[in-house]
Amino acid sequence: MPGKNNLVLILFSLIFLAALPIFAQEFSPPVSPISVGKQKFPTGINPQQKRELLQQRLQSITDTRKAALVLNINDKIADINTRSTQQMTDVLNQMSDILSRLEGKMSVAQSESRDISLVEQALSEAKTSLKTAQDAVDSQSAKVYTIDASDSASLRAVVGNAVSQLQSDLRTVRTLIIEAKQKIAAVIRELAKTGVGKIGQRDRSASSAPALIEPFIPR
Repeated sequence: MPGKNNLVLILFSLIFLAALPIFAQEFSPPVSPISVGKQKFPTGINPQQKRELLQQRLQSITDTRKAALVLNINDKIADINTRSTQQMTDVLNQMSDILSRLEGKMSVAQSESRDISLVEQALSEAKTSLKTAQDAVDSQSAKVYTIDASDSASLRAVVGNAVSQLQSDLRTVRTLIIEAKQKIAAVIRELAKTGVGKIGQRDRSASSAPALIEPFIPR
């Protein structure tokens, strides 16, 4: 899996960083140190501009190999987050399509004077849960994980913390997606109880498929 390969490369990079000679004089006092985790860059700049800003700050490192390695790790972390959130978005779009079809079936049940009160409640909860998950994915996709280039001695630990933070954040979003999937499954159950038509196998299987509850998260 591409994500796992990226993490392996990052881990090897961490080992390489630890093996490099580290001296305090390699770093000049930073004008504006980069904080670990989710860095807040000036608003209105694109990802490429953010990368260029990091590259400028890495110029304080006299060891060019180490500076290049840090930038490479930073790029890989950003790539993992981008691809993970895109996959999550694709999953949520599928779930939204399923919910729309179920809402159509509910309308049929209502036209046949069937009791759809529990279906309506389940549908409302599913929509809310899906919206919460989508907002979380949108927020996650906007996060930028950067490496603190101001402290050579703690660089390896800082990189590890950034990777761990990314994994933790993605798992948090994944939990919300799973909750939304469970809410949609509840709609299917309640709709089936009304006896309207037939809940398509497509809806049943899609709402329980592993691909819908296990979006890409690097481990």
